[in-house]
Amino acid sequence: MNYFIILFFLLFSHFYCSEDILAELQIVLDHFEYDPACVFNQSVVDSTTIKLFPPCEIVYAIIVFNEKTDLTPSQIKKYLKKMGALVGGIKVEYSNFSDLAFLPNPKGYTLTIWCQNYGVYIKNNKNLKAGFELPAIKITGNPNGQKNCKFEVENNAKLNAEMMCNATYIIENTDLRVTGNLNNCGE
Repeated sequence: MNYFIILFFLLFSHFYCSEDILAELQIVLDHFEYDPACVFNQSVVDSTTIKLFPPCEIVYAIIVFNEKTDLTPSQIKKYLKKMGALVGGIKVEYSNFSDLAFLPNPKGYTLTIWCQNYGVYIKNNKNLKAGFELPAIKITGNPNGQKNCKFEVENNAKLNAEMMCNATYIIENTDLRVTGNLNNCGE
């Protein structure tokens, strides 16, 4: 009986998490006109779902990397290389990544993340550390200030997160929270 309860809980929690991300993505899509071919509507990036990543300059997605992601950042970067703007957000949580080198570096301009309806979350990554180069990134919420993007970098024990607070990032209309890392902003 206990095995049945545990199995039910595991299946339900996976379904709930997947549905939660897809529901959040729908909120993002409800606020924009978009090309359906440029929507990535998968709940987690792994070796199967990455093949569905749209080869668009503007991608509409909530991109999730976690313990189920079975790709290296360099493998992921090949699929994201055409993306110059992300409308939605990124969640890197409980991943095995040691860096964030999967982020594309568009030629001639800054990678833009429009995350007013979701955010950028980098949390609880035990192997994530500083020492990798980040592309210039513009993280922005709603320009009129009605809805800020959440940018949270928390509980990454090996990460010197001071780099999240320097000129590499252009942060506008964003609620920044950097705590629980090896180093945080201004430490």
